[in-house]
Amino acid sequence: MDPRWSSWTGPNSTDEAGVSAHQTKVSIRGSLLPCVRGVLEGHVELLKKHFHLITMKEFLKKKERLSEKIKSVLIYECRPVIDRELLQSLPHLKVIANSGVGVDHLDLKLISSFGVKVTNTPHAVSDSTADIGMALMLASLPAPWLLLPTALYKRLSSRAPEPL
Repeated sequence: MDPRWSSWTGPNSTDEAGVSAHQTKVSIRGSLLPCVRGVLEGHVELLKKHFHLITMKEFLKKKERLSEKIKSVLIYECRPVIDRELLQSLPHLKVIANSGVGVDHLDLKLISSFGVKVTNTPHAVSDSTADIGMALMLASLPAPWLLLPTALYKRLSSRAPEPL
């Protein structure tokens, strides 16, 4: 077992911060707002199977005890804010998982200087974005243009030869 976890004696033991030994990966979920924001309730149980979930509020209360154990941070709706102070307080942080498409809210240069990787979901909403774009373009067409395909079809179909 890793020496950093030497205070834990068994798979079901917990340390003074309430973190169990078998859950070596720890995640902060940035739920400083009501439950509607943050991790979806349906996903919490799945995440708990693999991670010990800690809110930012809990982390700030037990920062000294938890900072050495946290290896990953989950960002939802740009929370928690990843700054130099947070990165310095998490010496074993390996990955920041952003649940959104963009990473503009993250200082990638600063984060990479700490040897931390960043993940995101770059194509998560590509199809939906294209669908909405097409719908908006079609909705902006003047009404006569919407009737054109029908009128053109009627005119061409009346000239078509009878099938053999």
